[in-house]
Amino acid sequence: HTYLLVATGFVGEGRSPAFELVTVADEFRPFNPLLARLRALHASPGTTTLTLGAVTEGGRVLPLPGLGALAYLQASAPEGAELPPLELRMGLVPIGESETAAKFEIDSQAGLRAIGVIAGVRAPTGSEPPLQMILVDTSQSPWTAAPLVNER
Repeated sequence: HTYLLVATGFVGEGRSPAFELVTVADEFRPFNPLLARLRALHASPGTTTLTLGAVTEGGRVLPLPGLGALAYLQASAPEGAELPPLELRMGLVPIGESETAAKFEIDSQAGLRAIGVIAGVRAPTGSEPPLQMILVDTSQSPWTAAPLVNER
């Protein structure tokens, strides 16, 4: 397997959760090449359990199978969730809340295999980055990473 290494947590005495390294294996199973596959890793320190889903015309977030209820440091299933090959508006919703914490566009072209790293901080202070998703495209080597703009 090939692995993605993610640094998360806070640096500094008394900050919690503390800095640590997390790995996620690129274990995408054989799949329909006409679809895309997405895994997610919750690496946003201090952010509660999140659901990742598609944003409807009315602004609701519909959870995507396999991408719901991700706790901090939890990754979704290794095979990834299937996505249709189109531009999707995605959202992150904390469990037990109705308001979307972040919204962004994913271009899920056919054949895409990607790991979406949920990063940043929900309520940033000082120079902390805001809640966001970094999309790591593992479809070909070398892998590429692109931050997705939070449209919230």
